Amino acid sequence: MNTQNKLEKQVSMIARQVEHGFDHADDTEDPIMEFLESVLDIEWIVASDKQTLLGARLLVASGGPNIWIDTRRGIVEGKWWINSARESFDYCTENATDLHETLETLWNC
Repeated sequence: MNTQNKLEKQVSMIARQVEHGFDHADDTEDPIMEFLESVLDIEWIVASDKQTLLGARLLVASGGPNIWIDTRRGIVEGKWWINSARESFDYCTENATDLHETLETLWNC
């Protein structure tokens, strides 16, 4: 399997996790918050009023490859040297909606 295929597979896996649920320890009550604790960086996307959260870009892998989840556009993007991959996810699923609501809670803290 070449680098491009590996990147595409990883991006696809993350997009499916956003839609259907994140891997987590069995004793975790909030798998989304556990997932967010492992995120390397969050770029907040806010409206011009500087209060309304429109979405976020979550850096979930860095250094090879770099992978971002963009909750506003509903995509996962990955780059690894000259290779790139992108896959959309359904942001209307229960898990994706819960992720957005959890991000809103963090933003409003």
